[in-house]
Amino acid sequence: MAIRSHSQVRLCNAMHPKPLETVQPATADEAAQVFSKDRLKQQQSEDAVIEPVRRWILSPDLAPTESDLRTMDPDIQDLYAQRATLEVKDGVLYHQFLRATGEIDYYQVVVP
Repeated sequence: MAIRSHSQVRLCNAMHPKPLETVQPATADEAAQVFSKDRLKQQQSEDAVIEPVRRWILSPDLAPTESDLRTMDPDIQDLYAQRATLEVKDGVLYHQFLRATGEIDYYQVVVP
């Protein structure tokens, strides 16, 4: 997510190569609603790719076998292949970006 100005925020959707979505909240309250954890959780839970991966990160015993995974949507396969750098915090799936030292530099929300 790169902030271009105070009133314009661009959401990066790395898993689905589409144009970046531009969101222009009119107020700080609207900006908070766009990025609220509750809204992100809801949108992730409704996404056919993110929801199963988020569930598997939370409960690894529910994860599919490699052979079952190969029969699934390629986007699910791609996202789950990054599981070592995925983390669920407060019900929201994030991708960890690591420094060269292996420490977490920052988290990026996985956007539907």
